[in-house]
Amino acid sequence: MLPFFPPPLTGEGVGGVKVSSMEAFPRWIIILIVLIVVARLAAVMSRRFGLPAVTIQLLIGVLLGPSLLNLLGSPIILGTWGSPSRSPVHSILKILAEIGLIQLMFLAGLEVDWRELKKILKLSFSVGTWGFVLTAVSVAIITRVFVDRWSEALAVSAIVSASSFGTSIYYFSEMKILGSRAAVMASGAAILSGLLAILLMIGSQATNYAMIYGPSKMAIAVSWFLGKLIMFFAVAYFLTSRFLKLVAKTGFGRNVPRPACGGIGGVKGHNMKENYITGKPRPVARELPKRPRQMLIGYLLLVASLYAWAAMHFGSFAAVGVASLGGALIGMSNLGVKEKIAKGFESILASIPLGILFMVIGMEVNLKAAEGSFIFLAVLLAAVVGAKLIGYWIATNKGYQSLRERVLIMFGVLPQGEMGILIAAYLFSRGLVSPSSFNAVIIVVIALTMLTPVLMKITCYFPSPLKGEGRGEGRRLHSYFEKVAEIK
Repeated sequence: MLPFFPPPLTGEGVGGVKVSSMEAFPRWIIILIVLIVVARLAAVMSRRFGLPAVTIQLLIGVLLGPSLLNLLGSPIILGTWGSPSRSPVHSILKILAEIGLIQLMFLAGLEVDWRELKKILKLSFSVGTWGFVLTAVSVAIITRVFVDRWSEALAVSAIVSASSFGTSIYYFSEMKILGSRAAVMASGAAILSGLLAILLMIGSQATNYAMIYGPSKMAIAVSWFLGKLIMFFAVAYFLTSRFLKLVAKTGFGRNVPRPACGGIGGVKGHNMKENYITGKPRPVARELPKRPRQMLIGYLLLVASLYAWAAMHFGSFAAVGVASLGGALIGMSNLGVKEKIAKGFESILASIPLGILFMVIGMEVNLKAAEGSFIFLAVLLAAVVGAKLIGYWIATNKGYQSLRERVLIMFGVLPQGEMGILIAAYLFSRGLVSPSSFNAVIIVVIALTMLTPVLMKITCYFPSPLKGEGRGEGRRLHSYFEKVAEIK
């Protein structure tokens, strides 16, 4: 343990020295402030030098974690909702990371063009299906060579076969090409891959359960779990949609006229038509005050409550679905606040939880513990990248504008991101994944999540050979889509 790691508030300190709460308090506060400042500086540096912010924040997290500095002593496993924290800095960072996760998934659901996705749903789902099936089958077979149980092989396959919906949308948003066909296609493929990964995760858990208790009890347990999950999302959809309908009736950010109290001469019951016939002056209509902020806060509190409910009863993989659903419903509505909400989350204060989220994810990597499983790690990484890219290449063989668009879709769906992290935490907490396998899949997930935005940026600057552009022109892809949007 490093000397600047905060000791407990009471009890033994570093080197067995007793540390009082007053001496321990400033240390974890300083570490928390440093991490927040570093997360913000990473975002500033990314804009200054044109580097992906996610890559910088994940790299900082890896360096601060057990791979090098071991700042916190033990990593924070994101997705283990309700588990006890080791110290106050662990608790606060975990809360901030969970807030960042809600924000990431909410914005992903908010910013996707769902109407455009509906038009190309078949092509998008084809991409997700091909990539998932090839990856799941190949990884499960390869992993079975290194592990003793098929349930663990299926669990590892479920983790690395997933695609990140929130992180992929965040990549496209950072690159200013969120409205492009490639972004819409990648979002649909990522959603399908995430759902299929959850089903495979349940399948791995069912396989392990059947080996212990038998197939009949396994069928009952799986049916009960799926039934509860479906009922929960039905309730979540009902509550959020009803809230938005209520908001649409009362007005979200617009003044709603209301008759003056008492009517003409203070007599109640006079309507506007009667006043017009009598020729008397009409009562001045008052207006309801604008309350977009209060309504937005109420809606976000509802989504956060449903998120906590899902996280406690099912796991964080279900909770992120609630956050995405909340953003998607308000994005598909006609309330006209989509741009305002997205712009509000771009403020300095609102961007801090996102930076903390990616740094905390990076801290889960432990390269020192991977020395004994280097062969498995290398084979797993090659299998995941190869199977996913081959599957996406087959699925995008027809109906695409250029080679650059195909490559951008392939890279956009490549990382597992938050979905892989959450599924891994869920399976690890239930004993389906061993510590060595867990560390290997976390390294694979973080490596692909770090490299993907860099590859996407290179793809955007690289000229498309199918359009006859010279290498020296260096046109960026998002400028092409902006011109197309202007023409439309």
